[in-house]
Amino acid sequence: MPPRSPAPPPPSGGGIDNLIVDVAIAVFIFLILAGVFASFLGSLGTSYVGIVQRIYSLNWRLWYTVTAIAATLIDIAILFFAGSIIKKFNALKTEVSPQEIKSRMMSPEQEFQQNWEGIQGLMASANASDWNMAILRADAQLEAVLTSLGYDGDTIADRLKIVDPTKLKSIDRVWSAHRLRNTIAHDPLQQYTREMMTHAMDSYELAFKDFGFLQEVGPEADMG
Repeated sequence: MPPRSPAPPPPSGGGIDNLIVDVAIAVFIFLILAGVFASFLGSLGTSYVGIVQRIYSLNWRLWYTVTAIAATLIDIAILFFAGSIIKKFNALKTEVSPQEIKSRMMSPEQEFQQNWEGIQGLMASANASDWNMAILRADAQLEAVLTSLGYDGDTIADRLKIVDPTKLKSIDRVWSAHRLRNTIAHDPLQQYTREMMTHAMDSYELAFKDFGFLQEVGPEADMG
C-alpha cells in the first residue's frame, strides 16, 4: 500500500484576529467622528439659542416707537418740501414782470409805438446783425397789424394776398421787404448793404402809415 499523505494543518487564527482589530479601529474612529459632530451640533444649537434669546430680549416696543417717529418726521419733511416746490411753481406762473404789466396797461397803439421804437433802435445800430433783427421784427409787427385789422391767413403772405391795394398803397414795396425777410430768416449770417436794409425798413414804415398806425409826417410819406 502506498503511504498516506499527511493531513493539512488546521486553519490559523491570525486572520480572524486581524479582522477583529480592523473592526475595532473602525468603531473607534466612528465614535470619535460622532463625538466631534455631536460637539459641533451642540455648539451650533447653543449659538442659535443665544441668537434667539438675544432677539427676544430686545425691546421691540421701543424700536417700533423710534421707527414710527422717524417715519413721521420723514413724511413731514417730504410734505414740507413738496409744498415749497408747489408754492414756488405757482409764484413763477403768477409772477408778472414790470414790462409785461406795463404792456398790458398800454393800448394797442402805444404797444405798437413801443415796438416800433425798438425796431428803429436796431436799425440805428452799426451792427449788421441788428439790421437783420430789425427786419425780422418789423415783418412780425406787420403780421400783428394785419391780424388786428381782421386779415385772416396762416402766414403773412396769405394775409397780404387779400389786402385791398387801395388801403395799402405800398403793397409792392411790402412784398419786396417780406421776401428780404424770408431770405434773412433762411440765412441769418448773410449780410446786406445798409441801403438795402433801409429801403426795406422804409417799406414797412409806409405800410404802417397806410394802415394808420404811424402818423404821416412830411411829403416823404407819399413816396411809393
